[in-house]
Amino acid sequence: RMTPMFSTFNAASVRGLGRGFISVVPLVWASSGAVSSGAYSVGSSGTKTAALLFGGYGGTYLARTEQFNGSTWSSGGNMVMNSGNGISGPVGAGTSTSTFAVAGTNGPYFTYVDTYNGTSWSSTTAANSSHTSGMAAGTSATSGLAATGYYSGFVNTSETFNGSSWTTQGNINALSRYHTSGCGTQTAAIYVGGGRDAATTDVETFNGTSWTTTTSQPVALRGQMTNGTQTALSANGGYNASSVYVNTTIIWDGSSWTSSANLLAARGFGGNAGTQTSQMVCTGNTSAASYVTSTETYG
Repeated sequence: RMTPMFSTFNAASVRGLGRGFISVVPLVWASSGAVSSGAYSVGSSGTKTAALLFGGYGGTYLARTEQFNGSTWSSGGNMVMNSGNGISGPVGAGTSTSTFAVAGTNGPYFTYVDTYNGTSWSSTTAANSSHTSGMAAGTSATSGLAATGYYSGFVNTSETFNGSSWTTQGNINALSRYHTSGCGTQTAAIYVGGGRDAATTDVETFNGTSWTTTTSQPVALRGQMTNGTQTALSANGGYNASSVYVNTTIIWDGSSWTSSANLLAARGFGGNAGTQTSQMVCTGNTSAASYVTSTETYG
């Protein structure tokens, strides 16, 4: 008995072609509108059709905010942290109208926190540690998580944010690190990869107070762009242990990893937003001094 051809695809749309026939169109990454300024170590949040991009380094430290509507980018209000002088490595989460951003550097490593309301940023209570180039998760400017990163050294701490104050939570189980990536909510988050001098395969989940080690990702990577939830995640691109940027996508179902459609271009340390099945990635590095402006969407 012949196996139906569409069972081999991770995700597909099925269209009728007349009686007794089907056509299967696998979901792939597609080009979309370019950002105005290419950079890496950017912050990002939102969905595939309503996303934010903020901060980063593209030859200079950036304070800019750009807003994505699913096809094009437009300018938003500049960040105010670091007196508006630009910052690299902020991490944040939320929606395009309710986002928090924490940490960053332009030499010193900061604990600044800004929140965004859809048009402008406001300063609020600083975090307990800098989570520069760490990970963040959350659903709004009043419900967030920040973990790992770099301060006076590599960071293994995590803390939650309620919009006005930060509460220290459990440390990650692996060695302190930066260049992690993660997503989810304040009480159900996940981080992948990261490292110190080299990338790792580490993966841990968070339940609101503590971290649990789970199935490693198949390849050691840092600087990935992850979208989704604790149990349905897409980890895109990144920088491997051989110092090469990759275009691979791997997906997580809560217990195991599977390969999915590759990005159109290898990149790492870029922006990202959305879910496992409806997402975007943008800008980032393709080499040590090359900052792309391209955006890709999926689903």
